[in-house]
Amino acid sequence: NHHMHNIILTVGSCSGESVLTTPGDIRIGDKHRIERHELLGGSGLNYALRLLRAGFPALPLLSVGDDRLGHFIQQELLQACADEAFPEPLRQLIARQDFFSRHIVTPHTTIIVSKDTRTIFSEKIQGVAYFKQLVERRLTAIGEFPELRVGAVMIGHIYSDHPDVSPGAAGGITRSLIETYSGRALIYANLGASQLSLGADFWEPYLPMVDVFQLSLGEVRTFFRNHPAVRSLADIIHWFRERHITAVITLDKFGAIATYRDGAEGVIFDWPFDLESVVDSTGAGDAFAAGFTATLFEHPGEQFPGFLRSIQAASIWGAYACTSLGGAQDCPDRDTLARFSAKIINRKFAQVEVKNLTDADLILKLLDKAY
Repeated sequence: NHHMHNIILTVGSCSGESVLTTPGDIRIGDKHRIERHELLGGSGLNYALRLLRAGFPALPLLSVGDDRLGHFIQQELLQACADEAFPEPLRQLIARQDFFSRHIVTPHTTIIVSKDTRTIFSEKIQGVAYFKQLVERRLTAIGEFPELRVGAVMIGHIYSDHPDVSPGAAGGITRSLIETYSGRALIYANLGASQLSLGADFWEPYLPMVDVFQLSLGEVRTFFRNHPAVRSLADIIHWFRERHITAVITLDKFGAIATYRDGAEGVIFDWPFDLESVVDSTGAGDAFAAGFTATLFEHPGEQFPGFLRSIQAASIWGAYACTSLGGAQDCPDRDTLARFSAKIINRKFAQVEVKNLTDADLILKLLDKAY
């Protein structure tokens, strides 16, 4: 059976997550009654589990150690792709010993959720400088299966791209993935703090090679912090348009503002859902990214209409993720997503809208004030 299988490569972090929930406010120095939940998270793992559970062939490339937590993560992934519909080489690649780095210690994160804020304590990840070797080894391993073709690449948080971890080679893994797959596969970049800290000037040459660049409103501020001229949302959208960068800025509770290529179509507003209960927004951005990629992957080459369709799907994936704790705790299959979508589709403040620049400017000014 040698017909080609397109797969989605998800590159990023993974971790164990202890989520502590408390009904009231957290005050340092006080005692608190909590509920504890042991979950998994990290961008690369969140994407992979969400995609696999929805039936998309995802191959994760994670900063994962050869330890108890690492093996537990591997088992979760193997369970998620047990379905016969997935190509056999995908399972083989996840099951192999070179899934792990023996130098990395899989990190553990503690998240405190109180009312609608979350506070994250994450440990410094050990051995992460070896991730580059793991990436190279895994890409070579994919090459051993000529029937697999990388159709999309999702780039999440890569700790080892931080200048402190890789002095002189900061951003190296992200850059080489973009250079390797640009023009050959769909590239979805939802970079983490390690990469974003390098700033807009650093990434400017690479972002036009990316199909979609996703960041949250808070991350936008970090990204442009050395650009005094780029302050307002209108400035930011303008900066992306001028450089023909397709960018999606996510808002809390899961709306987004987007610009497509040179922005000729206008500015896209994906209004948030009015969700009855937001349990925890951890991982909603990752779910949004996975839904966006899945839709583009399934309907390639649709240009602007496809982009609009994808942003609508992404906001449903993102909204669903707000209904459960943790990053990848409750990953829905397609039927569940469809039912959820039918239930909340009328709970949107407004559907996706495309506005010309004059109208958009007014809304962007209001959003600047609100956020």
